[in-house]
Amino acid sequence: MNDSRGLPFSSGTSSSHETYERALAALNVYRGDAVAIIDEALSTDPDFVMGHVLRAEVLITMWERSVLPKVHESLQRLQSLHDRSNDRERAHAQAIARWAQGDWDGMRLNFERLLADHPRDLLALQVSHLADFYHGDRDSLRARPERVLPSWTSADPAYGIVLGMQAFGLEECGQYAQAEDTGRRALELQPDDCWAHHAVAHVLEMQARQAEGIAFMQSREAHWAQSDNGFSFHNWWHTALFNLDQGRNAEALALYDRCIRPEPIGVQVMMLDATALLWRLHLNGVETGTRWNELADTYEQSDEAGFYVVQRHARHGGLYRHRTHPGGRRPAQGGAGIDCGPGHQCPHDPRSGPAHRAGHRCLRAGQVRRDGEPAAAGALQGPRLRRQPCAARHHSSHADRSGTARRRSAHGACAHTGAHGTQITLRLQLGAAAARGLGSEWIFNPQCTEHLPVLKVFTQQACAARLQCGRHDECVIKADC
Repeated sequence: MNDSRGLPFSSGTSSSHETYERALAALNVYRGDAVAIIDEALSTDPDFVMGHVLRAEVLITMWERSVLPKVHESLQRLQSLHDRSNDRERAHAQAIARWAQGDWDGMRLNFERLLADHPRDLLALQVSHLADFYHGDRDSLRARPERVLPSWTSADPAYGIVLGMQAFGLEECGQYAQAEDTGRRALELQPDDCWAHHAVAHVLEMQARQAEGIAFMQSREAHWAQSDNGFSFHNWWHTALFNLDQGRNAEALALYDRCIRPEPIGVQVMMLDATALLWRLHLNGVETGTRWNELADTYEQSDEAGFYVVQRHARHGGLYRHRTHPGGRRPAQGGAGIDCGPGHQCPHDPRSGPAHRAGHRCLRAGQVRRDGEPAAAGALQGPRLRRQPCAARHHSSHADRSGTARRRSAHGACAHTGAHGTQITLRLQLGAAAARGLGSEWIFNPQCTEHLPVLKVFTQQACAARLQCGRHDECVIKADC
């Protein structure tokens, strides 16, 4: 028996196959609880291989340490069903095992091979697309959907979902016009595809079409902000950024309370958005009350180490506090590491590997106290203005990278560079300057075909650096500080 895309199941009843389709459809549009749905099938059909695959891979899309025990449960069941599985199902199990071992690139390579043989495997496409997103791999974000598209047609019910992924990849590669056209076409085919909404929102943000962005998100709210939509918090975050760039600080803060952070949830990506918005509000001089305290307390109570990008945002917001606990020790920053075996640096632990070290060097320039005020010393360090290309391999989209260096509404469009690590450093430099009440100005380099900005930060120190933007030799970012 095959699924609705013509791919064979090795096991399962007609009922469990129908439940699988419902769970996959829920994942496609981030509605409901796909794990709970597939558990319905597994409770009556415990040997349903693709049920265990979907369960593990939905958990993986959260990209948190906390899901590892449940992923291992599913993986052990898949290993026991190995001889009953077909080749495609075994390839899924191998990808899951790579992720559980901390081999994220290996997982993505497994999916690439799987999709070469089975380009209509929608589950493999979506999970690997999200893996590319978390890695900040813009080329794969665009290329992976493009490689499989010839095997799909507009008659396929999920064709719009594939287009939505392609639209986001196009946007991340700076192909804004094509990304918008593709995203809007995806929404015509699947109006509830919140990832396609996300792609169009990115385009409108990167082109400084904030008023249009607010109108777009508001007019389609019924399609991406449903009460059971697990991605709505992030699309609300984009809506808040549109308002912030229009000088509508009160509206942005109201969206924080009502839609982005209505309750203290410890999910890392949700806390990341909350921290990023509060930091932007802080730079705009907006009083945010005790909201920092709630985030700090929730983050410290979590055993989740999270990603280095979450730690970076946490430091922006003062979530790492310089206080001493009884006995003179400081609180752990984001939980304990994972033991993945002797000598193994597991990327599940963000404090291991070059990405964390690069991020930490950048962070030292932007540390703040719990009350949100900038640190007294070392806020601007000219010699530390350097490219950190290793940081580019981990999660961040254009909107996230524009971060605290986003142009204030008085100056117009937001900023983005092709070098993630460079952008982090420049963002923190500007953030510290803005927090000290110093002026800032954006100057766009007319030689850069990707509309990358040249940044000048005016401070009371005398230093300068020249940085390549990471995409063009002729486009140089100049920072005077």
